[in-house]
Amino acid sequence: MKIKKFVSTDMSSILSQVKRELGEDAVIISTTILSDGRTELIAALDTQDIIYDDKEEIYENSSTYNDAYIRECLAYHELTSTSEAAILSTCRSVASERRTTQDKDILTEAFNRLLKYGSLFVGSSNIKMFMGMHGSGKTTALAKFATLAKIRNIPISIISIDNVRAGTNNQLKAFADILNVDFEFIKQPEKMFDKILSAQSENKMILIDTPGINPFYSEDVKRLQSFCGVVNCDKILTIDSGMNANNAVDVADIFKDLGANWLLPLKFDVNRRIGAMLSVAVNCGLQIEYAGISPKIANGLAKISSSSLTRIITE
Repeated sequence: MKIKKFVSTDMSSILSQVKRELGEDAVIISTTILSDGRTELIAALDTQDIIYDDKEEIYENSSTYNDAYIRECLAYHELTSTSEAAILSTCRSVASERRTTQDKDILTEAFNRLLKYGSLFVGSSNIKMFMGMHGSGKTTALAKFATLAKIRNIPISIISIDNVRAGTNNQLKAFADILNVDFEFIKQPEKMFDKILSAQSENKMILIDTPGINPFYSEDVKRLQSFCGVVNCDKILTIDSGMNANNAVDVADIFKDLGANWLLPLKFDVNRRIGAMLSVAVNCGLQIEYAGISPKIANGLAKISSSSLTRIITE
């Protein structure tokens, strides 16, 4: 087996060198982000003899771009190490391809390449299920989204399957009355299916509020899973944008297993760091469109874009 080490500021240049020097059959043993931001990759090729080439082969891309400013900005927002490395690597690729050193333009294009944007009002279904941890703000997020739908003259029906907090259902019903839309509390999964069929027959968008759960408690996950499997729908994960980024990714992975395909980060107005939101978006591949920017129901959501994220990160 021949083992060789490669180091570069850009992952694509490393992989190209691995392919050139070790061939198509080479396998990657490990990758490490060094303290200076470069990536160290160890690759191997199966041979009869064991050969370890510990000479550090350094392959730099052709760009003279210095990513120190973006690195500093990202460090302030406390992303996970893997998501920060992915963003920086993409920034270096953008700088090299476009032959530019303009940090904000580079970061904006990096976000364009890494993040998945979409339209929740289109999505894959007219059924939207809001899910999240205890206290994540999902019920308020649903109310804000319902208000947007009402402004757009989209008929909606609200269903709650939250059988944990009775007060929440009372508040949601009062809100539904204000909007003059249907509201129903459902305890059993099979009854939810019947209600959805009825609302669909009236051509309504259906918004479903779920109980907040502890994603690390299996019984909570099982209860929510029993409802998630009833119908195919857009499942929207709400998270506090200021939570610890590593924890947020762990939480998002569990909800993704439950079918979450959208991310709705909240509390942008009260958090100075958004590393959790960026880490989940980069690591977990969930689609994004809106973020919570105010505790107010009206105008409480704002659209996210690569340029707006760049402003938050760099200013």
